[in-house]
Amino acid sequence: MSGDKLTEPFVGSEGILGIATEITLHILKTLEAICILLAYFTDIEATRQAVADIVSAVIILAGMEIMNNLCINAVERCSSH
Repeated sequence: MSGDKLTEPFVGSEGILGIATEITLHILKTLEAICILLAYFTDIEATRQAVADIVSAVIILAGMEIMNNLCINAVERCSSH
């Protein structure tokens, strides 16, 4: 679990539902750089390998998205209006 809403699993509409017996805090360094990258892959295996390489390089990502041609075409149609 991460983020700033740590009470949600413990507090519900009926009151306290759980007790944390151990909490681990991971502090991340301030980012040295922020960038956006768009990459095109011809097949899903090349895409999978790129994702595996990025994760194994311990690069901190805010997000990663895979879109096939159907999704890309839908976005392009909607954004042209």
